[in-house]
Amino acid sequence: MKDKSGGDADFKMIADGALLELTNRAFRERMRTDPDFKKLMQQRADKDERLEDVLKRLSDEDRKTVEDYIAIILDCSAHMMKSIYLRGAKDYILLLDEYPECR
Repeated sequence: MKDKSGGDADFKMIADGALLELTNRAFRERMRTDPDFKKLMQQRADKDERLEDVLKRLSDEDRKTVEDYIAIILDCSAHMMKSIYLRGAKDYILLLDEYPECR
């Protein structure tokens, strides 16, 4: 935080909220327009139930290990998506600065 009013923290919270909204919109649009992505999401949903059945048969320790691994993979994926999105936004701003006629 740079100031006592929480300006940096407020900005981060607003930016994170905006980023979440934009990625949710992109996801919905992708589901609507990309049959391959929609098929992958359906396959993932189909495997969710099977995964739950498999996890129930594991020991508590093994189940926790698998769940922790999945959580880490999902966090890595989310981090990469956020990085890619932010890099794209920065590149877009740089392009607009370089080519103001495109505004």
